[in-house]
Amino acid sequence: MKLIRKLKQRNTEFKKHPISKDNRKKALCRYIYFHSFSRLKKRQTYRWINGLKFYAYAGEAGIVGNIWYGLFEFEESIFVLHFLRKDDLFLDIGANVGHYSLLASGVKRANSIAIEPVPATFEKLKTHISLNKLQKSITPVRCGVGQQNATLYFSTDKSTMNRIVAKDYNNKVEVPITTIDTLCDAKKVCLMKIDVEGYEKFALDGAKNVLKNNGLKAVIIEINDSVKYYNINADEIVSIFYKNGFKPYKYEPTTRKLILLDTYNSHQFNTIFIRDVDYVQKRVAGAEKVKIWNKLI
Repeated sequence: MKLIRKLKQRNTEFKKHPISKDNRKKALCRYIYFHSFSRLKKRQTYRWINGLKFYAYAGEAGIVGNIWYGLFEFEESIFVLHFLRKDDLFLDIGANVGHYSLLASGVKRANSIAIEPVPATFEKLKTHISLNKLQKSITPVRCGVGQQNATLYFSTDKSTMNRIVAKDYNNKVEVPITTIDTLCDAKKVCLMKIDVEGYEKFALDGAKNVLKNNGLKAVIIEINDSVKYYNINADEIVSIFYKNGFKPYKYEPTTRKLILLDTYNSHQFNTIFIRDVDYVQKRVAGAEKVKIWNKLI
């Protein structure tokens, strides 16, 4: 009965997703196949967009959603594909196993700096870079980001939601912390994605030069209740963007329209903060279509 409820739940989700809603049988079959055979194999290899490949492991979250949805975190991922151009610099802060960096460098031929602090996850990130022969365009860096250089502890038992924890936490690893400003030439960054499980305010405090750079046109950032873990209010994060000339937007991939929001997007994973919306709108409108399964977007 539990399995049936789970399949019904997934089928409902497939009906809502822009790619899987027209491919529900395919999505459901891929979902069942993965969960039926993933425990028999240490890992499975899947082909993705534009010839990209990735490994999927039993019990893993994040990138495995691409198996049955076609493209996970759809609006933000399509924004990356529509906005970036060849040789742009993309900062992927909290890269996990590489979903966004693979899209940026593997499809759009941009240069990516992929930051991932947890050693086991970082090794999977490097494996994906090698699998797709993207060593020249993706630079992986194993560290965390914050407001200053330091050494902190990260959990190792929360999969895609690993975060900074106290020293007395049982399943942890010691990780060097640096600032975003020290990771690259601030003047070259045009797009940044930040997903650091509630630590976003501190990450932005260490990115003052990058945020001031007028070449940085957009930031994709996850803002949710996880900020409360560090006694931060979400409005503190939003105010940083307003002070630097950014406003929150929602992206409509099929019409390629940017819709201004009153505040951060609490209805999905991420919010896209944009500076110079006319420039960004022109870029996304002029991008080539991307084929995902049998659909061009």
